Amino acid sequence: MAMSRWQRWKQTTIANKWLVLTGAIVALGTIGQVGIAVFTSHLMNRQLTEMKTSSADTHDLAVAAEAQSKQAEEQTRKMSQSLEKTDSLIRQATTQAIATNNLAREAKRSADIAQDAFQLNERPWVGIHELRFPRELALGDREIELAVILINTGRTPALNATIIGVWDFRNTKFPPQDWSNLIRSDPALLFASQTTGYIPLNVTINDQSQLVSYRARKLALYGLVRIEYADVFGSNHWTEQCLAHVFGETGVFRFCGSGVDEYKSHNQKD
Repeated sequence: MAMSRWQRWKQTTIANKWLVLTGAIVALGTIGQVGIAVFTSHLMNRQLTEMKTSSADTHDLAVAAEAQSKQAEEQTRKMSQSLEKTDSLIRQATTQAIATNNLAREAKRSADIAQDAFQLNERPWVGIHELRFPRELALGDREIELAVILINTGRTPALNATIIGVWDFRNTKFPPQDWSNLIRSDPALLFASQTTGYIPLNVTINDQSQLVSYRARKLALYGLVRIEYADVFGSNHWTEQCLAHVFGETGVFRFCGSGVDEYKSHNQKD
């Protein structure tokens, strides 16, 4: 009759039992090590797979970053070129603007010169045409009766023409005068080539001794006359003329000095 496994185990010696148990433990240990090895291998394969995947992702990211970097460099280069072109256009526009301004200034200067020349050619010129001294002075006279006629020798009308004068018995002509506080004649409109009527210039004699010296031909009767007027172009003008009369010359006034600059001065415009 065959024995069961348990019966055979019971009949086995202790030494053999230890051998069997030791083998079993060793086998179990080996199986455990194999299992650990298999598990470890599985983990390593998984980590390796993840590392490969991560490496691939990192590589892809690096490739994408490099592409973006190149794209950014290209955009920067294009922007730099665009800025250079813009800067060049700005320089060209600035140069053109300066040239245009220079041309405009030259054109204005030429126009101003032409306008000044035109106005100088067309402006009015007003001066004394005649100074009336109807009778010679006598001892005891208290007033000098004078009258002046003005003439416009220019090509356009003289506007608001007035006359003012200072008179005195002297042996030299008048120094420059302050005309601001002196009374002027009523303003007149004087057309081109036209004369005014007689404008009275009566002068009071305050010192009879000067009249005596005048009649003795030690002093002359000097006058300094200023004529002020405007032109149709909006500019103001003046003329000053120096005149003198010596007793006994039948009411004739002569201009001071021998040259025009000595007896007459004028401005172009104010």
